[in-house]
Amino acid sequence: RQERDRHVDAKFDGYTNVLVLGIDDGADENGTEGQHADTILLLSMENATGRLRAITVPPNMIVQLPQKGGEIRATDLYAHGGAPTMVQALSDLLGVSIHQYVTLDTHALADLVDVLGGVDLYVEDEMNYDDPEAGLSIHIPKGFQHMDGDTAQKYLRYRGTALGEVGRLYRQQRFVKAIYEQSFTVDTVSKIPDIVRLFDEKMKTSAEVFDTARLTKVVKSLNAHPPQTSLLPGAVNDYGWQPDAEAIAQKMKELFPEPVTEE
Repeated sequence: RQERDRHVDAKFDGYTNVLVLGIDDGADENGTEGQHADTILLLSMENATGRLRAITVPPNMIVQLPQKGGEIRATDLYAHGGAPTMVQALSDLLGVSIHQYVTLDTHALADLVDVLGGVDLYVEDEMNYDDPEAGLSIHIPKGFQHMDGDTAQKYLRYRGTALGEVGRLYRQQRFVKAIYEQSFTVDTVSKIPDIVRLFDEKMKTSAEVFDTARLTKVVKSLNAHPPQTSLLPGAVNDYGWQPDAEAIAQKMKELFPEPVTEE
């Protein structure tokens, strides 16, 4: 009972919190057991203002495995119960209610970017990486780029810089801001039927909340102000990204202040 109530805390009724999971192609060839969450992003919209916040969870963040107990990397949670297990573990870690989830693979992400007409991003360094076994070839020049979906998903997967994984997390945040701005420069409403089709065919969600009417309402309510991005605080050790529980709690208080009650 206490566990369930934690995930539906009335304190978060003024927000729509959606966990977005970018799922890799799997570590093995024959099934989903090897799949991992390569991108973990909590999108939170303040319902009254339409302001959006994007909270990036490092895939290597150490979390508690629900029910079974023990520590595990957030990226590995997906193989232990899929998105619902990730929702529970990350809700516990953040102390925040998560209302819905969306999972998509690199192909679905590429299709979404293409539906929106591409995305404009500045590439700070040459990106060159080849992995013939994985069928991955990344070659993106430095400078301003108008990326199609395939290029965008490679931009997000690239790790080969001095900053490594941290650099990739910051690129994720820049991508979120860029794709958000892009949604205001094109007639996104006219593209919603195609976006809904992608949800139906290539993405998994926790509920049938992404029909045309509801998604149109959400898009029209979004605030044009760029999303506020946050990276969960912690420290890297030999096993992964050790969360700073006190700093995370403080960050969540800043992002989700206590509602003001009239006396």
